[in-house]
Amino acid sequence: MSLRAQLAGGAALLLLLAAPAAAQPREPVSDAEVLERVRPRGDPAAQALRALAAERAARPGDPAAALALARGHLQLAQREGDPRHLGQAEAVLAPWLAQPAPPHGFRLLRARMLQARHDFAAAIADLDAVLAAQPAQAEARLLRATIRLVQGEPRAAAAD
Repeated sequence: MSLRAQLAGGAALLLLLAAPAAAQPREPVSDAEVLERVRPRGDPAAQALRALAAERAARPGDPAAALALARGHLQLAQREGDPRHLGQAEAVLAPWLAQPAPPHGFRLLRARMLQARHDFAAAIADLDAVLAAQPAQAEARLLRATIRLVQGEPRAAAAD
């Protein structure tokens, strides 16, 4: 890559990083302006998510209900590319993840969310903790291998 291309890439990155700091609140010009499109109530994904949320509301301390709802949000985040669902999933898992040693299912799901945010080091730390307790945990091994491949570590990925 030429120096000119590297400088152009660096300048573009700086512009992207500076853009949120310069963002100002914007008021719609008219009542007819569309700010966001909300999925219709009849949408199967929205219905499934509402059902999971209702189940969790009925059993607020149930870890299985929390994991199911968080997985639903994570799936929507991955399918639609909407990071708000990652925040929703994180909020659902927060009480369990605040524990000094969160249950492994919660750590595994957090690792998937961290991977989606490209926080690979934190995701690997969670996966290492899960695999220390459950060495044969296939999903954790596969996710760790995927992250290692993305980071350019094919030998470490092959070990998983």
